Order: sequence, then C-alpha cells, then structure tokens
Amino acid sequence: MRTIAVAEFWHETNSFADSPTELGHFSHSAVDSPVLAGMRALPQLLGEEVVWQDVLRVAAPPGGLIADEAWQSLLGELLDGLAGVSPDGVLLSLHGATAAFSEPDVTGAVLSRVRHLVGPQVPIVAALDVHANVTATMLQAADVLLGPHAYPTTDQQSIGRRAAQAMADALKVGARPQVSAWKLPLITTDEGQDTADGVLAHLWEHFPTAESLPGMVSVALFRASPWLDAPALGWVFYQACYCDTPALDERAVVRACWDSRRRTDPSPLRGLLYRQVSRPLYPLDDLEELPLAAWAGDMVHPCHCAALMGAEADGDDCAGCGRCCGRSTDQG
Repeated sequence: MRTIAVAEFWHETNSFADSPTELGHFSHSAVDSPVLAGMRALPQLLGEEVVWQDVLRVAAPPGGLIADEAWQSLLGELLDGLAGVSPDGVLLSLHGATAAFSEPDVTGAVLSRVRHLVGPQVPIVAALDVHANVTATMLQAADVLLGPHAYPTTDQQSIGRRAAQAMADALKVGARPQVSAWKLPLITTDEGQDTADGVLAHLWEHFPTAESLPGMVSVALFRASPWLDAPALGWVFYQACYCDTPALDERAVVRACWDSRRRTDPSPLRGLLYRQVSRPLYPLDDLEELPLAAWAGDMVHPCHCAALMGAEADGDDCAGCGRCCGRSTDQG
C-alpha cells in the first residue's frame, strides 16, 4: 500500500494587471477539480491500494501578481501539510504561469520546496497548464511534467489520469525517467493556436500517439503565457521516457513551431517524426540503474539555432550548444 500526497495550487498570473491577487481571492475546495479527479485513477493503474494525503486545494481566478503575504501563506500551508507525511509519491496540480511580487517562478519554487522536503527518491509528478513557462527549476525538481493535449483545454481529467499513469510508472520502475526539454525564445497570443484547426494542429495530433509508445511517459508543448512577465519566458517542447531515445525528433518539432509564425493555415508537417522506441517499462530488468542517454539532462536546452529559426544562416551559426544542428558531442 502506497501513501500519496496530492495538492492543487492554481493561479494564472497576469503581470500587467493593476490589482494584486490577495489571499482572499483564493478559495479552498473540499471537492476535487477535474485534474485531481483524474489523478484518483492511480490505484487502478498501479494495481494496489493507495492512502491519499490531501494536502491543499486552492485556486484563484486569473489576475495580477500574487501578494507576497498570500504567496508565503499558501506555500506554508502546503509545506505544513506535507511535513507530517512520509509519502511514497507526490501528485501536484499546478498552473505553471504563476508569479508573486517577490517570486517570478512560483511553480518552480513550489516544486523545489516540495523536493527539498520529501527528498531525492520520492517521485514528484506535476500536471501543468498549456500556458506554463517551464523553467530549469521545474525540470530539476519534478520527475515528470504533464501538459494538455488539447487547446482550448477540454482534457483536464485526462491530464490528471496521465499524471497518475506517470506516477504508477515511476513507483514501479523505481527510477526517474530521462527528460528532454527544448526551449524556444517564442511568445505568441492564443489566436490561431487551437489544437483542432490551428496552425500547429498537424503537430499536436502526434503527441497522444507518441506518449502511448513503449517507455514514453510524457509528451507536451508548453506555450508560455504572453501575460506573464518573467525571466527566460518561452515555449518548451518536453519529453520524458524510460527508453533509449524519446519518440519525437526535437529539432523537427522546434522547426515546426518556429515556422508556424509564417503560416495562417495548417500544412503537413515535414521532417518529423518518430524514432524507434523499444525499451518497455516492464519487466524492470536493468531500469533500476538507468544510464543517461546522450540527449538527456536536467537542464533546458535553449534553442537559438539560426538555421532552425528561419534566419539566413547555416548550421554553423548556432548560439546554443550545437545540438540544434546535431553538431555537438558535448553533453555538459
């Protein structure tokens, strides 16, 4: 029987709004949100009973920066709730585009403090909004991040269930998945971004399929909120897996996202997509000591390659580590 801590801290921050978000704007709920309801599928997916430790359920309407007093109060409430628990895993429903006056990366701060409290071996899985600004802090603190596969977001309960599946996998495997996260210096409005018929509809349709392949845990595209003013703002293409190589070619996805700036109608995606993924999750065999693959790491790969971004430059004009162009062998 596993003990699982579960919490929700939800706020979409508009850094340009005149009025701050105060503690009174947050409501505590005794009822699960759709995301939390999806997470309750964990016992079924894990194949054993779960003791739930409900730590926090708070949400506020989208609004201005969170007042520091409110932010510290809610963080303290979450940490106090966790302090008396020794969980086998932590499931979190967070937004990802949340900021306070003194903390531009509230989601990263929450994940970091939770990680410090529960230790390095306890898996932490977080469900985020499509507008999340994924940071290096988030990637280092969480084992797995999940995002929507539909926008407008109509799959909240599915996101929660996918988070539960990621937790079940982590508990069974006993190791952190490998993570590939590519960050684009790209900020857009929501216009033309519907996953059904927007300019990247041809890309979004691949994500559920790729995530369902053997060993894959999460495939997500996080389009940072244009209403958030925070350091290192930009889109992130994220994959997590227990296989040798993630399913989708990151460079092709990055190129498709960057090229979408020039399109008004969906067009067939060229240059993607699937790599062969063959290592299954079960049986566990050698996954207890999973080696890092060449592409993996706990840091964001900042994609600044002129060749991918449509500039009149060749692959030698890469401002990043060279991996955009497939030139570098440096894994540092």
